[in-house]
Amino acid sequence: MTIGGIVAGVRHMTTKRGDAMVFLRLEDITGSVETVVFNQTYDKTRELCTTDRILIVKARVDRKEGETKLVALELTAFEAVPDKREVRLQIDATRAAAGTIRELAQLIKDFPGESPVYADLITSQGKKVYAFGPQYKVKPAPDFYAEVKMLLGDSAVA
Repeated sequence: MTIGGIVAGVRHMTTKRGDAMVFLRLEDITGSVETVVFNQTYDKTRELCTTDRILIVKARVDRKEGETKLVALELTAFEAVPDKREVRLQIDATRAAAGTIRELAQLIKDFPGESPVYADLITSQGKKVYAFGPQYKVKPAPDFYAEVKMLLGDSAVA
């Protein structure tokens, strides 16, 4: 079974053999469940076992003594997938300062990611689309968009 949730509590333990393990209290909107992470899995994913971390857990269900627990087989961090696969920016090239595209290219390099970037340009010859090359892919994070707005103005972000 695979589930996701936020780590609401962490209890570190040591097995009888002296191996490290951890009990995680995993919560989602439906409730919570105790998740046991034994030493082999814990050794590989130790940095993920922290409070307030959102995890995807592949586990088996363990029902003993009237209690239901999960025994973690794999833990992975939940990474939010951006809503936009591509980034489109609006630039009025008739009003933009010289070097704006060069500055934008540097800004894109400061936020490396997987999303291709396109600039919809308004030029004196009409609308044109500028596609940044494959080496200019961006992670469309809020900080990136804040920097774009500072460089190009609020209207640049559609």
